[in-house]
Parts: sequence; structure tokens; C-alpha cells
Amino acid sequence: MKRIILSLFFVSLISTQLFAEEGTGDSILLGVDNDLLAYNLTIVGEGESKDKTHSFGLAIGSPVFGLNLGYKLTDNIVVGANFGFGFSYLSDNDINVINFRISPMFEYIFSHGSKIRPFLKLNFDVFLSRVGDDDGDSLLVWMLGCTGSGGMHIFVAESFSIDLSLAVAFRGGMYDDDVEMKNFKAGGVFGFSGWF
Repeated sequence: MKRIILSLFFVSLISTQLFAEEGTGDSILLGVDNDLLAYNLTIVGEGESKDKTHSFGLAIGSPVFGLNLGYKLTDNIVVGANFGFGFSYLSDNDINVINFRISPMFEYIFSHGSKIRPFLKLNFDVFLSRVGDDDGDSLLVWMLGCTGSGGMHIFVAESFSIDLSLAVAFRGGMYDDDVEMKNFKAGGVFGFSGWF
């Protein structure tokens, strides 16, 4: 699993550098984002033994913080990666969950001259979670997937934008090394970006 994550990370970095040398863009993107409101459907297991869990999250209740790094190849195309981290505590079951995400991304911006710039973004997700309880027992969950989003960069200054988007994600992987797990997520994302 570590090899897959490292390979995706290096491919993302190398391709960013290769495209950067050929592109006409002149901007580095550095931003942060957070789920504003999200719906999650998680399915653990297969067949008759599968369990479904529905949950809703607010930015204040279960934060998922992301750091975006990108390079603007042209006026319309940005490539880069999102690094995400999150923590949640389920008090009903005394379970804590720590999430980590790395997602190479491709973004297309429709308009480059206005203060409001619509965009579409595609992320390829590698998602790791550590699920533990108050007794000290824990297990690792890994998932691979894809996130598609669309929204707008609202430029309040030439090099600073407020970012609003709607995102849909699907991930699949393994729970406790032998149980299949699937996750569907839909929600709103809020963030800030600096363009250097």
C-alpha cells in the first residue's frame, strides 16, 4: 500500500514539473478547503451481512481539512494535489476516526478574466483511516476512489479567491484486511486560495 501511495505522489509531482516546463501559465496555487456540509453513505461487507451507515457532517462537528497545491499550466488548466486530514469522534460507540487523504487533481477553469471563475475539478483519491476505540483497539481502512466537483473561485483580490463547490466522491477498499468497504459522499466545500 505504501508503494502505491508513494508512486501516485511521485507521478503527480513529476507530471506537474513536466507540464510546468511546457505550459504558459505563471501561477502557483496554494489553498485550503473544508467540508461545509456533507452526507456520507458507508457500506461495510457484502451480501446479506453488509451494514449501511448514513451520516451528515458539518464543518464544526467533524472537520476534514485539506491543503491544495497546484500549478497553473495555462489560463484554464491547473494540476496538483490535495492533502487532507480529518478527525471525528463517534460518542455513541466510543470510536475515534483519523483520516488522511492524498489526491492528485486536475482542474479546468472556464473563465480567466472575471472576478467569478467557474471550475470543474477531478481528484483521484488515496484514502487511509485509522479507526479506534477507548479500549485501545484499532484497525486500518484503505480506499481508492475518485472525486468530482464543480464550483467557483470568487476573486476578492487579484491573487486571492474564496472557493465554493459541490463535490461527489466514491471510494472502495478494505476494512480490517478482509472486509470490503464502500463509501459515497456528497456535499459542499468551502475554501480559500492564493495564486502566486
